[in-house]
Amino acid sequence: MKITYKIWSIIFSISIIISACDKNEIKPTQEIVTNKTRITVVNALPGSPNLDVLVNDVKINGSTIAFISRFPLTEYSLSSPGSLTVKAVVNTPATIPTTAPNIAYGNVLSTNASTFEADKYYSIFVVGSPGATISGLLIEDKIPVQTAGKAFIRFVNAMPDGTAMDFYSGVIPDGAVNPTSSTAIFSNVAKGTSKDFIAIDATAVGTPYQFQLKSTGTNTNVGSSINLTAVAGKAYTYFSRGFNATYTIPGFTPARTVAAAPGLTLIVNR
Repeated sequence: MKITYKIWSIIFSISIIISACDKNEIKPTQEIVTNKTRITVVNALPGSPNLDVLVNDVKINGSTIAFISRFPLTEYSLSSPGSLTVKAVVNTPATIPTTAPNIAYGNVLSTNASTFEADKYYSIFVVGSPGATISGLLIEDKIPVQTAGKAFIRFVNAMPDGTAMDFYSGVIPDGAVNPTSSTAIFSNVAKGTSKDFIAIDATAVGTPYQFQLKSTGTNTNVGSSINLTAVAGKAYTYFSRGFNATYTIPGFTPARTVAAAPGLTLIVNR
């Protein structure tokens, strides 16, 4: 009887510990916080200096945001919902490059004044060309509910000198290098626009998707292909980045340029 009592005591203690662990499990911020709006800012400006993000003139980021990076690096920044002004501001130094002749950027690169709703997700892509038009592309991230065996993907055309783009996808069989077939899952995506998330089958390790960007109406690849093992429940954004051709910044003698470096960059939204 004493032995039985001790066994049941041990089992009871373990069950309490397990229960406590479940209650104290750290979940993603966006899943446990309510009545907040969620914002991420992406630096998609080729040749850009590092940026800071201000919400109603209050800086919210820690480290500055380099080109093809974002804040936060994972998940979203939480703010009180309502009428907000989100600015992308040049971090010091205020010019780039720091050697003459400098490219004056000024202080504020983009401003998005809008109503941001509670429990919704938003991405702001800072896009454009140095010495020309720069703006913030504001997108509501309509992240789908989780579905068994499915991941989700979308495409944003943030390339400043690009034409409309097609976004191709194909599954690479185990042991192969290229997909057996490739299909445009997003077609004719205009510059400065985005597509909503669509469901794709989650893939087993060793059988990734291959994604490739092409100019609409051509078979010309833009940048290199990228492979991804799609995890069930995850939501992924690919955006086109860089210049498709070498860009000459207006107003400089001798000329200053930003090299062509087109491609795709991945963001994990969930």
